Amino acid sequence: MIMNFIIDSLYTLERDALPYVLMLLPLYVIYRGTYPADIQAHRLAGKYNGKEEFISLSFYFYLTVLLVQIFIMHPSVSTLQLVPFRTILSDMSYLTGNEYQRENFINNLTGNILLFIPFGFFIQRRFRLTVPKTIAVCALFSLSLEAGQLSLPRNTDVDDIILNTLGGTIGAVPTALFQKRKALSSRATK
Repeated sequence: MIMNFIIDSLYTLERDALPYVLMLLPLYVIYRGTYPADIQAHRLAGKYNGKEEFISLSFYFYLTVLLVQIFIMHPSVSTLQLVPFRTILSDMSYLTGNEYQRENFINNLTGNILLFIPFGFFIQRRFRLTVPKTIAVCALFSLSLEAGQLSLPRNTDVDDIILNTLGGTIGAVPTALFQKRKALSSRATK
């Protein structure tokens, strides 16, 4: 069931988000082209290579798809829910309901978490913040996205912020541990 959700989401994103990614690609090229000093400084410091550029490009694609997913796809009736865990707990009753209700609950739960795992990874990888700071950035970014949905026909729910932050944490913690391990091993070899 979760695998079907992932496959369906990837197909939908490819069909609906790809035009936006391609439309916004020139902005990325302009951005990268306007900061050659930044690239040169990283090269001189030994911190820049093709892998870093690939990660930056991947982050750009991810953010574009995320914004399309949140602001353009799946319009619904505007609602505002500010009580923490209300939606999660009420939707848990759907686990005993029909298949559509169960699938909707699992898609909402996993979708909000899975959507933000890359964000935690990219923020931690790019900016090398402490894990609590990365989690705070994930929470604030999620909050800003939910606030942006207030003016759209979308559901605005505090539970989405909680689940998105959990997803960002899942992405950030292993990345931070890997970075720490890599730094320790490089110090040991010097």
